[in-house]
Amino acid sequence: MTIELYRRYRRALKAAPWTGRIMPYGWSPFPQTLYWEPFLYSEMLNDYAREIANSINDLTHRERRLRAWAAVLKGLTPRKVMDAQHELIADVATVGLGLPYVIRSRFLFATAHLSHQANRARLSDWSDDLPTDENIYMETADRFGRGWRRYRRLAQRLQRIGGGDFRASTGDFRNRYQHRFPQRVSQGLTQLVSREVGEGGAVSYGIGGRAPLHLDDIADALVVQRDRSYAAFDAFRALVDEQASLMLDKWPQPGSES
Repeated sequence: MTIELYRRYRRALKAAPWTGRIMPYGWSPFPQTLYWEPFLYSEMLNDYAREIANSINDLTHRERRLRAWAAVLKGLTPRKVMDAQHELIADVATVGLGLPYVIRSRFLFATAHLSHQANRARLSDWSDDLPTDENIYMETADRFGRGWRRYRRLAQRLQRIGGGDFRASTGDFRNRYQHRFPQRVSQGLTQLVSREVGEGGAVSYGIGGRAPLHLDDIADALVVQRDRSYAAFDAFRALVDEQASLMLDKWPQPGSES
């Protein structure tokens, strides 16, 4: 039955409309021959931009795949839904629900590193004081990016990725999946008993469980995050253009000074 379900899915995917974009590759504004200072930035950019594009494009494809699976599941018996969920759907949904957090974190990591390197061209007292990779967060990107005019728009757009509205609409799935017990996908109840601590420390217990997340609802939430990721990518490119322009003014391509 799994093979037949997959055949149905492929037909549904082929019929599903394409509403997304593909983030581009190979758009670095730097020439191939560079002085050492912009070379480091350029190599980081090529690596980071490719991986960020991969992540966003993955989100785009997963949202569309979930739409197709939602169409396939309509009318199936609970047993067949369980088979599809277990063999084919759960991984697509689980990774997709975590991607907004991944994308935001990768943007912040790349922005902190690139802005730190670009500040060599902007600051006379530049020092190599970027925190270690495991200690790079939003405040790190703010610290090193705030001197760039186009950073603010990127920061505003990044704050909207994986924000409170996404956590609310998906039951804070990513956090619960990694640390507690998330809602199921498509079918099944979780957390039949929940403990709540109210104001003044009053404790109460709820009985009833959490309903599953349905594929159409997951896809609806992901498409919002997808479009916000597109907007952040555009702002990221604008910041890179600003930084590259200043760096190439200070350290032009070798041989171009004459």
